[in-house]
Amino acid sequence: MFDNDKLYFSAKNEAYKVKEIILEYERCIDGDDVGKAKQIFQKLAKVMRERTCERYFRPIKIFLHNCGEHPEQSGFIVMGINCILIELYFQLINGFDTSTEGKNTTKEAYSVVLPMIDPAVSLELAGVFYKGIRCKIIHQGQTGELTAISFATEVKNVISLNGGYYLCNPRVLFDGLSKLYQQYWKELSEGKDNAQKEKLIKKMKHILRESDTKC
Repeated sequence: MFDNDKLYFSAKNEAYKVKEIILEYERCIDGDDVGKAKQIFQKLAKVMRERTCERYFRPIKIFLHNCGEHPEQSGFIVMGINCILIELYFQLINGFDTSTEGKNTTKEAYSVVLPMIDPAVSLELAGVFYKGIRCKIIHQGQTGELTAISFATEVKNVISLNGGYYLCNPRVLFDGLSKLYQQYWKELSEGKDNAQKEKLIKKMKHILRESDTKC
């Protein structure tokens, strides 16, 4: 996001300011100033949460709301952003720059995250989703053979076999992702998992390092 010569990490925070906050946090960690480090981390977590809401969650809500009785008109867009959220979540919980870091494949993100949202999703179904929904929509603008998007109320799972087709409900997936992210932010706010905090900082550094090439 640019504003003349400014580069923003989130709507209210320029990239260079976020870098400064991270440096301050690391100085507190090195100086064993635990209390101040906790306060600064909460600020960083809030900034990352705002970025995620602004760029992904809010646009999906707008699309779903504006389509009213015809949500299928926004199906591909909503599903595309859902896929970004799946891969971002995988990166956040691992501190990765990309989903392929650490000898993983992008498919691994779906094998890990989808069952967290819906326990009925097996590794096989996660693979069907990745190949038929994610890859086809991202690369070809359509679902693959034997997969389809449906907002029908009877489609209550992330992906399920129905009449020979694997159906996926974008709204069900979005609702599941919303709960998953809410739990993630809640756990970060509680500050009990230091390893998870460091993974968030690592991911933010990856993003900011990319921003250096755009300034």
